[in-house]
Amino acid sequence: MLKVKKGPRVLRVDDSAAENYKKLGYTVMTMDNKVIFTPVTDKDIAAQLTEENADLKAEVARLTHAVNVLEDRLKEYGDTSPAEADTAPGKKGARTKKPPDDKA
Repeated sequence: MLKVKKGPRVLRVDDSAAENYKKLGYTVMTMDNKVIFTPVTDKDIAAQLTEENADLKAEVARLTHAVNVLEDRLKEYGDTSPAEADTAPGKKGARTKKPPDDKA
């Protein structure tokens, strides 16, 4: 026999029925109140997502800083940005002519 609890409701259930109560969000305990299973709540998920969001924001800030540093280094060497390099005339890989039409 096990106990299941949800809110103020405490029930005694068979071991085989405990699995169904887990799915319904009940806490499963032994008869002497030792917790076997605790369901994940929305608050737990929200706390985990908040922490993950803070970590991701820090990572974005770090990467943004790294990009800015690299762009400054490119400016020091007189290079153009990658977007400008693709279309600048006379640069390797620049489109100076229209591509041929393949109507064969």
